[in-house]
Amino acid sequence: MENEFSNQSVLKTYYSKYLTDVRGLSNSSVAHYLDALNNISRRLKDKGLVSNDIYEVSVNQRAWRSELNRHDSFPGRS
Repeated sequence: MENEFSNQSVLKTYYSKYLTDVRGLSNSSVAHYLDALNNISRRLKDKGLVSNDIYEVSVNQRAWRSELNRHDSFPGRS
């Protein structure tokens, strides 16, 4: 479980760096983006769609893709 949280922290850190280094946003703008993600996370958690926050969606999506890759007969795969 601790590893999941560290992955989420890494995702948040990389996203923050992306916004400043690549998109050229100010620290204030980055704070607004992260605040918006925190609000989205809270709403998703309230609705039971995530356990902790929005960053786990990426972790879950990677795990799901990994599982799909193990099944060559998945419908729609070429």
